[in-house]
Amino acid sequence: MVQLSLPKAPSLNERVTLTFTVSSTVDANNTTAEIKFTTARGGIFPAPFPAEAVLIDGPLTWKGDLKAGKPVSLDAEIVFNETGTWAIEASARHVVDNKNSWGDIDVIYLTVGVDRGEFGWPRTPPVVPIQPSPGSVPGVPSSQEEPPIEDLPPPPSVSQNGTIIK
Repeated sequence: MVQLSLPKAPSLNERVTLTFTVSSTVDANNTTAEIKFTTARGGIFPAPFPAEAVLIDGPLTWKGDLKAGKPVSLDAEIVFNETGTWAIEASARHVVDNKNSWGDIDVIYLTVGVDRGEFGWPRTPPVVPIQPSPGSVPGVPSSQEEPPIEDLPPPPSVSQNGTIIK
């Protein structure tokens, strides 16, 4: 299981400690874990951080043997030096054999503002659909207009005992 936490959503240039915990109910030797950053503009940034964020202290990756019921926790102090929206993803993976593996992820969505930070991304206003009125879409006849006869498809051919009747 993977758990990712921040004590608060940071504002611009505010230091915050990101805690990443990996645990398993069974021994899982050779497990790998990492933290990645994704901006709302797209683009995934594994360690090292992108220019908009700085790792002050602590690890972003871990590889080792998990013992059943004994979680491993990592703390990384980070600071965002640009405002924006982020997805911080922590993932862990253990390969069982050539055909099997297990893994888990946890994600924190974060908006970093000048004066404050917020968990989640900014709300967007609802999209109001526009219902076109009959005849308002060019090239599409309204239900009140009959299409020109030359635009109608030909009637289907009908067969009776193998003979086509028109």
